[in-house]
Amino acid sequence: MSTMDAKKALVANAAKLLDATKPELLWSLSIDELHDDIVTSYQGGDYADYKREWNTAVIDYFQETGVDLILNKARKPNWESISTALINRLEKIAFPKVSAAFDSSTSTASRRRSSGSSTVTTDTANSEADTEESQCKIPKLSTADKANVAMLYDRLDRNKMWKLSTGTIVEDKMREVALSMEYEHPTHSLILDISDKCWEKIFEKDEKNEIRSYRCTDLPVMSPEVESYLKELQGLSGVDLKKKVDSGDFPTESDSSWLQKSYQDAFRLVRSGFFPLQGQTETDLVKRVWSCVDTCFDFSVINSLSGEKCSKASADSANKERCLSKFGRQSSGRKMDYIFLTGPTETELGCGECALVEGVKSTKELTDANFKMPKVMKDMANRILFTRSGMAHDLCLVGFYMGANVMKMFTLDFPSGYVGRLNGIGPAYFPVNYENINSLEHVLRLILTGKMIMESQQVKTDNCQLTKPDTLERQFDEIAPTFVPVVPVKKKKRRKPTSHESNPNFSLPVVVIHKPRHLWTHGYEDDLKVDESQVIELIRLVLTDYYANCNKPAALISRLELS
Repeated sequence: MSTMDAKKALVANAAKLLDATKPELLWSLSIDELHDDIVTSYQGGDYADYKREWNTAVIDYFQETGVDLILNKARKPNWESISTALINRLEKIAFPKVSAAFDSSTSTASRRRSSGSSTVTTDTANSEADTEESQCKIPKLSTADKANVAMLYDRLDRNKMWKLSTGTIVEDKMREVALSMEYEHPTHSLILDISDKCWEKIFEKDEKNEIRSYRCTDLPVMSPEVESYLKELQGLSGVDLKKKVDSGDFPTESDSSWLQKSYQDAFRLVRSGFFPLQGQTETDLVKRVWSCVDTCFDFSVINSLSGEKCSKASADSANKERCLSKFGRQSSGRKMDYIFLTGPTETELGCGECALVEGVKSTKELTDANFKMPKVMKDMANRILFTRSGMAHDLCLVGFYMGANVMKMFTLDFPSGYVGRLNGIGPAYFPVNYENINSLEHVLRLILTGKMIMESQQVKTDNCQLTKPDTLERQFDEIAPTFVPVVPVKKKKRRKPTSHESNPNFSLPVVVIHKPRHLWTHGYEDDLKVDESQVIELIRLVLTDYYANCNKPAALISRLELS
């Protein structure tokens, strides 16, 4: 039996299931009924010819049986679904090891595609950030960025650098590390976190201790009223602790009243079944778990603004190079979950970040607490010191990081030279069960400590004389500016959707193109490694025909060329 005869035999079997009283539908219904046969019978060759053979087989069969087919332009054969199924079949033949993984990724990819939002892929650090969502991506440095980092360090006055007792110049060591990094790092902004492992072989043990202790920020002492009240609560748990908390009576404006209210809210939250965290949002954490942060500043000279607020200091840093000859786009600054600032002058003295991610050294913590937040704190310091240069080595900024139910506090001060020293305190754990409510004491102490540091900084800024006005191009040279990487601006071209794309019933096929060691999927972002491809040309032929029949532009079809 010839190939055409075999096709006609399959058409004859399919025709038995069709309604011969509707000749205008016979052609399209026949192709639909033959869907599986067409897909499984394809053995290679020109796909356009293959389609033509099947259409001819259908027409010839009905002509031989005396049925005149009527072409209905509104009801053409659905070759799109056949193309999709055929490509999927070829993909499984070519890549049997990855077909299961590819199928499991389809639901995730389709949800991403149907959301209607376009994502811009940037070159970010190759770390576990690939599996965790993070709003702050660490960019890879370009050649221009590396040159700017070198220039930043070269402009520093060596007579003003931080010289340790061993003779080591801290800025020189930081320069070595900064220029060795391929991705942006706090050292590019002259921020030194001595706990970072990159310093293990850079500084000696005694030098590390000197860096930690020199002009270190003294933590404030709690008021006698606060210490007395917390001492009364120590050792109590469960029902006894709740009775003691409910029996107190304090002035509304007092810290003791805030402590009492925080304990009561914690009891209520734990009893409500809020924990464990399952489906809650970051906003839920800010409003429910960490509401004690906002309320701690209710009667303070420091205001707490929560809920994705832009830092003005960060905006100033990003916009400092703007001018008429280098206009560019105005930046609104980095968004923080908390901004702490003084009342009338709106001087920013601290910030905070909240995250749903928990665990030790999560990607979210590393990028937010150890990268994003220190840079914003440095921007805040530069904004203050631009008008109050007398506070150069007497300024301390505060940052809070809350990951799920864990809190850490960070301070950024400037002990000597151009170095911004980052220190961390914690962790403190918000209680998640009724019997451990007493552990809330550590959280509340940490929040009060941060508030008291900021209040003392507010007094210092108010008492410090403003810097004498100078020429507009004057640059404050006591502390180096925060590093801002060069970000190329790409113009996005708008295009009108085609008739097929505007059709809700139309969907692009899953297309597999083999590139060296990778599987490229049109419509998906999965990056799956494969061994080899045996049917790439067949897939390309199917796809080329598919796009040609969809009136797709030639530029899109050209993407199919192998590289």
